[in-house]
Amino acid sequence: MTLLATQATELMWEFDAQCVANTAWAYASLKVNEKSLMDAAGEYAVTRTDKFAAQGLANTVWAFATLGIRNEPLLDAIVMAAVDKDFTSQGLANTAWAFATLVERNEMLFDFVATSARKHLKHMPFRELAMTV
Repeated sequence: MTLLATQATELMWEFDAQCVANTAWAYASLKVNEKSLMDAAGEYAVTRTDKFAAQGLANTVWAFATLGIRNEPLLDAIVMAAVDKDFTSQGLANTAWAFATLVERNEMLFDFVATSARKHLKHMPFRELAMTV
């Protein structure tokens, strides 16, 4: 995994936003924290949040939270970008969960999540509703 992380870190700036989000998500899913890779993914995301779809933002912040990495510039950038995106109920739940896990109280984000969740309430599975709350 380290060799792959090294290669991905070297090529990170050639990736598109979805590839960066998917890479961070994959390492977090495996509970493998490759510091240089996550640092590069965080830097990429901070500078290119406008290139991320809502799911990519949610997956990226979920990956950092899952690995216990608190990256303040990333969290701030995700908040600013999130308000312009159309999140699914799962994306909202994962984003809210990630901020809560990192003990990041951001009123702007939580207001956005609460407002956006209203669109999904009738069809939101209980698990996602519970995660969002």
